[in-house]
Amino acid sequence: MNTKRFDCVRMKNEIQAALLKEFAPLSDAQRQLAMRKHLRRSKSPVAQLWR
Repeated sequence: MNTKRFDCVRMKNEIQAALLKEFAPLSDAQRQLAMRKHLRRSKSPVAQLWR
């Protein structure tokens, strides 16, 4: 019996698709700047490590 309620691969794919859609109209330089701004204000462990 499968009682799995959380699919981390599906969540990753959904987040990745949303980010691709958000950054699609930006140039490479604009995309890089937007990611850096996001990392500066994010509370995620990855962002904290990056800082």
